[in-house]
Amino acid sequence: MDSKYAYVQYLKPIHSGDVTAGGKLVELNRPSLAGQLDLVSASEFARLQRDFPDCVKGAVIKQDNLINMVNYCYDKLKKEAEQLRSSDDEVERRLSYLENEFEVNGVLKPDSASESAFNDLANKYFLLQNGVRDAQAREHKAGKHM
Repeated sequence: MDSKYAYVQYLKPIHSGDVTAGGKLVELNRPSLAGQLDLVSASEFARLQRDFPDCVKGAVIKQDNLINMVNYCYDKLKKEAEQLRSSDDEVERRLSYLENEFEVNGVLKPDSASESAFNDLANKYFLLQNGVRDAQAREHKAGKHM
């Protein structure tokens, strides 16, 4: 059974002002950079595949593999968070929460084996991911390179 989530890896950057495969101008809050790996909703992944087929690869995650994929993304995201040049209180708070409440021996574990607990942990990860991406975008906009 598919989960509500997908992973996406950006093969090429996507910026505001880019044009979709359908010819529509894109307005984004932050760019998506080449090499970036993100957890997204399954519907967002379908939209990215439709609008930017040459820029993304990924797949909808099976429910029974969701926590494994969240942990794979989490390992990469933690390294990216450490590379932020300036401290970001929101990122630090969310990262600390996940580490203290859900991390066991370096691995995120849901509260229970239920689908809702898996989705809850994925949502918590998603909020951390958005905070890191926002902080990266601010640094990029300020002329700092990651």
